[in-house]
Amino acid sequence: MADPAPSSSDTTSMPDRHPPSLRPAEKAAIVLALVTEKSLEKLKGRFPDIHRERLIEVAETLRRVGPSEQEAVLREFTAEVRGEGPLRGGTRVADRLASILFEDGDPMDDFPTMQLAFDPFGDSDPTIWDELADEKPDRLAGMLAEASPAIVSVILQHVQPEFGSEVLRRLEEKRANETMLHLAKTTISAAAAEQAVEDYLREELEKAGLAGGPDAEAILPVTEILNRLAGNRREEIIKALEAELPAPSVDLMKEQLLSFDALPDRLPRSAVPVVFREFDEKTVLTALRFAQDQGSGAAEWLLSNISQRLADQIREKVTALPSINPEDGEAAQTKVVCGILDRVTLGTITLISPAEAKES
Repeated sequence: MADPAPSSSDTTSMPDRHPPSLRPAEKAAIVLALVTEKSLEKLKGRFPDIHRERLIEVAETLRRVGPSEQEAVLREFTAEVRGEGPLRGGTRVADRLASILFEDGDPMDDFPTMQLAFDPFGDSDPTIWDELADEKPDRLAGMLAEASPAIVSVILQHVQPEFGSEVLRRLEEKRANETMLHLAKTTISAAAAEQAVEDYLREELEKAGLAGGPDAEAILPVTEILNRLAGNRREEIIKALEAELPAPSVDLMKEQLLSFDALPDRLPRSAVPVVFREFDEKTVLTALRFAQDQGSGAAEWLLSNISQRLADQIREKVTALPSINPEDGEAAQTKVVCGILDRVTLGTITLISPAEAKES
């Protein structure tokens, strides 16, 4: 077995650029603006009509976006499509992105023309409705659990029908029925009523600590560091964060953490042989023995997903080891987790998401 930290011949990469602070609709407009006319033709009939007016409005008011921001938006777009979180890889990945998405070469060639066509001007701050678009239905439904049907109905008029139905489905049945009745009787909301609802939502979002987030991308740097710390040190830091951060942010952070004990839920069975084939043998044996000493089922789960012959050989070696002290055991398990995360970064392992793990 080799060292947990994989080697890579591709060491030249550009520093990660964070996407500019733009609304989702603005980012979508940028991506579409960079697409050639030939590629846009292929999207005919696939772009929902419900988004047409919003796209035109955003494109008309979009501010000028520099090349570095364009690249950052494209990187974020590709990461969202692939569902693998923030994109890494620098120039190599950017070139692959361009070759896949844009058949006619460099997508930047058309950007000056698109700028003139759109005649961008000014900035526009995100509204409360833009922020709601980034929320999850269950969290919004939780905030609206005590809201009046009048408030909920105004909100449903401002969100996409698919999103609104998900929120409504999570409300208590009586409140949902009253909301739909109110919505059926009220076709147009008065400006004063809409402003009151916006103020209500802003207050609720701020109380919940959700304004502008949280999202997995925002807390990714924290989880990446915590995932590489031994258990006791990690727990100390989490306690400190719990005392200062909003509960939703802490909960989302905890969902993204990967521990040795969580491998049965997060590591695909097909990736288990990689651990025994490529990782340092002494490190893996120590991690397994410590897991057994602690009564964790992770050790037996890992062994059950390799060949019986190899599993028996490893069990003999693990049994022959003396009891492992907590410091050495946690250090070994952390090295195994780090080795897995390194391969996730390289793209050779794809973890099961926390949401998928809950469903299974």
